[in-house]
Amino acid sequence: MRTADIGVSLQHPRRSLGNRYRSQAEKFFKLNEKDITNLSWAEQSARQAVLHDFTHPDNWRILLEIKVSLHYNEGI
Repeated sequence: MRTADIGVSLQHPRRSLGNRYRSQAEKFFKLNEKDITNLSWAEQSARQAVLHDFTHPDNWRILLEIKVSLHYNEGI
């Protein structure tokens, strides 16, 4: 049986870590308005989220949003 969602078909062992890192990245990204150093923490957490669960599109989305905020277009 085929599923449309690749995340369902793959049994990624550390998916919950990806979710945790993504939520941290989102938190630091929101805090970025107050302190610019939070943006580097947000990027690091977003990279870890992608590393732990590369199948979740929200992990890629937050990483790209942070890269755009950092004006790092070459990495995109």
